Amino acid sequence: MATTTYSLVNTGRGGLRGAYKDLPRNGGLPILIVAKEGGGAPPRPVAVLQRDHGAGAFHGHGTAREFVLWSGDERGELLARVTTESVAGPRAVYRVDDPAGTAIGRIRMRRGSLLAFRRTRWTVEPANGRPAQGAAGRLFWWAMWWTVFMPWNIVVIIGSFTGLAEDPVTCPRRLTLRDGSGRAPLVYRGMLDEYRAAAGVWDPRLVAALVGIHQTYTSVAASDDTDWYAKG
Repeated sequence: MATTTYSLVNTGRGGLRGAYKDLPRNGGLPILIVAKEGGGAPPRPVAVLQRDHGAGAFHGHGTAREFVLWSGDERGELLARVTTESVAGPRAVYRVDDPAGTAIGRIRMRRGSLLAFRRTRWTVEPANGRPAQGAAGRLFWWAMWWTVFMPWNIVVIIGSFTGLAEDPVTCPRRLTLRDGSGRAPLVYRGMLDEYRAAAGVWDPRLVAALVGIHQTYTSVAASDDTDWYAKG
């Protein structure tokens, strides 16, 4: 099956070897979602992400996400709007609407817990199509993280108070979303930090919204890219 690879790039640093330095800025960090088809084609802009400050009923909540998606060209058209539909404990539901307010889909997230040995679970419900869900990280790599990398991270945390800290080892991040038939409309490859979506299955705006939300949860080591929402 043909796939399209989506990525989040920080155009303020030139992202993808400077390919997007000239992109118009829309306030906040210049965060862009790009997509690349197979066959060596260059990446194309899908959407510019812009945080919608002060919007939504859950403004200020730690899991609230409110932002808009603009076209990544000179027209700057509104493509979609992401709002937080509900928040309950570790669970949050995000709604993705088109400019007219019609639902494109919903994205559900249940936060994981290191102490409870519970992985973060994601569910994508397209308005037209089968829902798909999956949990972050493979069980094997979680076992490795707990037995090998967790002690290292504790050393890193202690080292942060002595000025000798190094980068922590992030939690296992790979995410495979599968529908009821077992097919995987989307796979997030944590090592490469890219999202491979089955071509033509989901609306690109829904995929771009998922990338924008998911990138704010993928790592314990925040950066200008993964923490784009907090800094936007």
